[in-house]
Amino acid sequence: MPDIPLTARLTQRECRWMQSVSSSIIEGKYEINAPAPTSPIIHAQSQEEALLQIYNPVEDSDWLKAQPELFEELRGNYPLRREEKAYIIKIE
Repeated sequence: MPDIPLTARLTQRECRWMQSVSSSIIEGKYEINAPAPTSPIIHAQSQEEALLQIYNPVEDSDWLKAQPELFEELRGNYPLRREEKAYIIKIE
């Protein structure tokens, strides 16, 4: 190692450590496993209809427009939304 003052070596060492830690955090894979839906089978006439049964944003919009003063309550008690892959979609 070249003749570098101790404080500079510690800084270099700390920087390398921080880089290794931050890259492992950033590159990490995280997955949230929500509980299964109570009704996992969706019966619909189209894919669009099925997706709207899973989550219809118009319902939240209408609720908020009817009671805008309750925005913080809606935001603080937002129900769990699941991805499409949590359901079995049956197009009929």
